Amino acid sequence: REMPYWAALWERHARGDSAFRASMTTIRDVILNDTIAVTTRPVIDTAETDLLRLLNANSYQKGGFVLHMLREELGDTAFFRGVRNYYNAHKHSTAVTPDLQDALERSSGRELDFFFEQWLRRPGYPELDVAWSVDSASTRLGVTVVQGERFGAFQFNLRLALTDAIGTVRRVEIAIPAQDTTKVELPIPGPVTQVEVDPAIQLLAKISVRREP
Repeated sequence: REMPYWAALWERHARGDSAFRASMTTIRDVILNDTIAVTTRPVIDTAETDLLRLLNANSYQKGGFVLHMLREELGDTAFFRGVRNYYNAHKHSTAVTPDLQDALERSSGRELDFFFEQWLRRPGYPELDVAWSVDSASTRLGVTVVQGERFGAFQFNLRLALTDAIGTVRRVEIAIPAQDTTKVELPIPGPVTQVEVDPAIQLLAKISVRREP
């Protein structure tokens, strides 16, 4: 089942967060399974001259997921204010991507050149191998993130949900720079039995997770 991002937002309003996460998982799966447009071309594809060929998973699913990440990055207030300002300024006329960027920068007070360049002007997405381990004293959690070579390294924030032995969940966020391998250590109050990566489906990435001894 394929669903545009705005329809997914309506589903969140109508059916709640669990339904919304399921919709975003479906959208992300379409992107990750695409072997033509997403893996070879950027969303802003200035080299393509056949306009009908631009109606693909880049324009719909990946473009929608990028909007999702922008909303997560800027917060609902700044994001929707920027979108409304963008719509009102350009309704009944034409607009290009920098117009949307300008509206969101004005609404958020943030500079978004890097975000738009990384997610819209290069093909692909992060491919992550995430390994985690807990030290013998259960006071430190080690996390290693290796980015695949196919699309190169991306910069993003990675959210983790850490579950302890009695089922308590603690959420943390780590900044991942645009480099091949990132290693971090996090203080923890006790044993961690499970690490879930990107539990709320906030990142466009192919993710594999494993526990190291």
